[in-house]
Amino acid sequence: MSFPNGATDGQLYTTALGTIYQYSAARTAWLILGGGTIGPAGQTGVMGQTGLMFAPVTGIQGQTGVQGSQGNPGSAPIAFVLFPDSVACYAATGTVGVIIPAGMTGKQLSEVMFGTDTPGTGGSMTANVRKASSGTHVNMLTSDISLSSGSYKTNSASISSSNKTIAGGDMVFVDITGVNTTPANGASLTMMFQ
Repeated sequence: MSFPNGATDGQLYTTALGTIYQYSAARTAWLILGGGTIGPAGQTGVMGQTGLMFAPVTGIQGQTGVQGSQGNPGSAPIAFVLFPDSVACYAATGTVGVIIPAGMTGKQLSEVMFGTDTPGTGGSMTANVRKASSGTHVNMLTSDISLSSGSYKTNSASISSSNKTIAGGDMVFVDITGVNTTPANGASLTMMFQ
């Protein structure tokens, strides 16, 4: 995904899938404002039985059906633009995090997509997702996600079962743990929570 060049603070950008980003000059990054899909509606409850009818007595009304279960609340993406398209990537510990809103409490990391606009060559570019909860930092992946030489994207991530759940007030960071021999230009990472 490519964002507009020469962005100004507060500028909005909407992707073809309807995800909305806002440029933050203070963070020199595009931050996600909204998007994601709405979960399906729950099933209709079972219809109550029809009452019995005797002449001249009116039958008893059937019971109200049980309410259907609530639909899946949908997924929520968090995206990081790690390096603009014109900048060569380098290893760095993420210093700008995204704070998790209370409405995402209990959601779990379900997918990670890591990519670049111009692939690097030789070796791999690697990254990990770090969660900070009340000052305690843990990796959300059991091993680094790796973008091999010449590759544009990957979603082959090993998610930690013990560190994948988020809560309101947590912060999420991305650390670039390694780069190609000839580094890629531009990089982004998107996390999906369900």
